Amino acid sequence: MGNNLSLGQLEHIAEKFFQRFHVLIFFVLSLGGLIVATILLYGLVTRSSTAGEVTASGATFNQATIKKLNQLQTSDATVAPENVPKAKRNPFTE
Repeated sequence: MGNNLSLGQLEHIAEKFFQRFHVLIFFVLSLGGLIVATILLYGLVTRSSTAGEVTASGATFNQATIKKLNQLQTSDATVAPENVPKAKRNPFTE
């Protein structure tokens, strides 16, 4: 029965263990915390992007707005350049 450990011996063993592996314990706990935070943030982002479905708001347009929208040109249409008056000389060009 010589294997009885006293409280002082347990403290000494624990102290030696943490003295030897304190850097490894720090990095394991830090990495574990970062992994948990990443998983929680990923779950939050994926849940919020699927929960908010876009629905029609039932907006109404009057005739003036419809006419203005019909007068807009598409992106493939060629637009004539506007004639801008030359008010000042640009010092950065020759």
